[in-house]
Amino acid sequence: MLVTTPQQPFPHGAVAQPIPHEGRSGNYVVISLPACPDSGRRARAVVRNALESWGLSRSLADAELVITELVANAVTHGAPGRSEGATVVVEAQRSDRALRVAVTDDSPDAVPMVRAAGVDEESGRGLLLVTEVSSAWGWRPVAYGRSKQVWAEFELDTNPS
Repeated sequence: MLVTTPQQPFPHGAVAQPIPHEGRSGNYVVISLPACPDSGRRARAVVRNALESWGLSRSLADAELVITELVANAVTHGAPGRSEGATVVVEAQRSDRALRVAVTDDSPDAVPMVRAAGVDEESGRGLLLVTEVSSAWGWRPVAYGRSKQVWAEFELDTNPS
């Protein structure tokens, strides 16, 4: 698991670039983003570009929905009270049979759980959506328990079209 060192937030309007990582195939992308609401848009763009380059355009809508939700959760629940330079790390990796997206934040105590949101509540349904559109999802502590990673996987259609 790659955990990047905290980076300064991007200036407003800056373009996020994938972090190169030796020892990984061309089917892997990782980026560190500031823990702010705008990072969901940046994460979607990185995941969209990666999936398009991997020939996985049919998986775009679900992957974009899930990465948006995971980043929003990391920013909302994983970043409050953290330093101004807090970051989230977004990853996407393709194997022969699956696509895995993940978000790492600095809050190992904010355990993600699907919950039953009330009819009048404006939030609380995101992980239910993740459950419905992904093949599997979960979380794990990383960086010796100082951070957590929430991930989701999508089975890829291995039949030629």
